[in-house]
Amino acid sequence: MKLLILGGSPATKGGVDSFGRRMKEALELFGHQATVLSAYSAFLSPTKLPAYVRGLAALCRKRNAGYDLLWLQYTNLPDLLYLWLGKSLGMTVVVTPHLGANWRSQRSSVLRALSGWALRRADRIALLSRTQELEIKLPDNVPRSYIRLLMPAIIWDTPLPEPAGGSEVRLLHAARLSAGKGTFLFLDLCRRLQDRNIPFSARLSGNADDETMAQVRSVIAQHRLEDKVKILGWVPNSDMPALFSSSDVLVHISKIDSYPLVVLESIAYGGFPICLDLPGARDMVTTYDGHVVPDDGAVEAIETFLAEHGPQELRARGAAAAPRLRADYDWKNCIRILEEVFAASINAGRR
Repeated sequence: MKLLILGGSPATKGGVDSFGRRMKEALELFGHQATVLSAYSAFLSPTKLPAYVRGLAALCRKRNAGYDLLWLQYTNLPDLLYLWLGKSLGMTVVVTPHLGANWRSQRSSVLRALSGWALRRADRIALLSRTQELEIKLPDNVPRSYIRLLMPAIIWDTPLPEPAGGSEVRLLHAARLSAGKGTFLFLDLCRRLQDRNIPFSARLSGNADDETMAQVRSVIAQHRLEDKVKILGWVPNSDMPALFSSSDVLVHISKIDSYPLVVLESIAYGGFPICLDLPGARDMVTTYDGHVVPDDGAVEAIETFLAEHGPQELRARGAAAAPRLRADYDWKNCIRILEEVFAASINAGRR
């Protein structure tokens, strides 16, 4: 099978970019051909428009390259122009949404309707989770399938860490640093833990624009958190296992992630995730382990939970959940599901 995977924007170094590269690696490992193209659609603005147009042109140049299928990663409305262009070029197009109810295209009734209308051109919609059906406007006329996120291969080469000792809970916030991803709520949590003399250390992993990074540093300085909170910046994939393995709790209070891969990765390394109560995150912690908090009063709820549940308990629960997740997300199982979805889409397109 020859596949074209399209989506993500290199400048943001986001999860969709990692998703595409990892899927290419796995598909080729199991005998398929895969090419990855960037959409350059993230935070689209007049200055970024030329790159977006070049992305559309790059897709046009693939018209006669013999691809069996275009697999589009949908994160925002500009991505859906690729769907229409792909269909105009005669391609079979499968769309995987990477968004949820709190994204702009779903909060606005007009944009939500536009999204649903545009998706009618897809040959199939491959959802990362059944919970996405509760969040996204999906057309009734397009077949749906369910796939699994692909864990980094290095997970299976990394033994589970021995549970650490000590009374200090080691917190991790790993995301593109921003208000929407919960970065400033995380810093407020650190302030509250410090005020209550609850032993902790915290690390922030992820890139950010200059303005946001300046705000992050300002908040840390304002609340005198320099000894407690360390900014790591963007961490290469090769270094993420050590980061996850040396953290007790992942605090992921993002308002915009539909089915956050980082939560699954944390569990795979024995971490205990605490997430905002959104359908995807709730599904993850219900299936394995973790804790969800409401949007209203999220920081206070996490503070209370950490005060009542010590790091030794959370480490033990994380260690118990990790083997079950690793078994479920074995690459062989994930690619088999993808192969079935793609074959059904291609065969339907030929009829």
